[in-house]
Amino acid sequence: MIKDEIGAAITLTPNAHAVLSKWGHEPGDAAGNNMTGISTIHPESLECIVSRQFPDLYREFGHSQASYHRVDLHSRLRVMAEEAGVQIKLGSGAADVDCEKGRLKLDNGSTVDSDLVVIADGTKVGDK
Repeated sequence: MIKDEIGAAITLTPNAHAVLSKWGHEPGDAAGNNMTGISTIHPESLECIVSRQFPDLYREFGHSQASYHRVDLHSRLRVMAEEAGVQIKLGSGAADVDCEKGRLKLDNGSTVDSDLVVIADGTKVGDK
């Protein structure tokens, strides 16, 4: 786990699982909890206001819907990416991007040339 990761749940729908399954992910791989419905809870009384069940998701779409703890899902996606040969650089700030050349300049002065660069800084505790 990466130091200072925060977050709660992420829900992946059947279409998201269809994409991830092509890369070898199964809902149980990141401690996902299969969901067969959703509920809306009143914020003060905590009573269920609306509940809808979707018992046939897997039969209809070929994949389930599941909820994951954010850190567990991020960790699983990182492992999948690294197994596919993706190089992940953490703790590097992006200073400049040249999309035409596929070049990323990092805040430490180094550059990265690649066909695909993903800049994902997420939520930083203490940011204003």
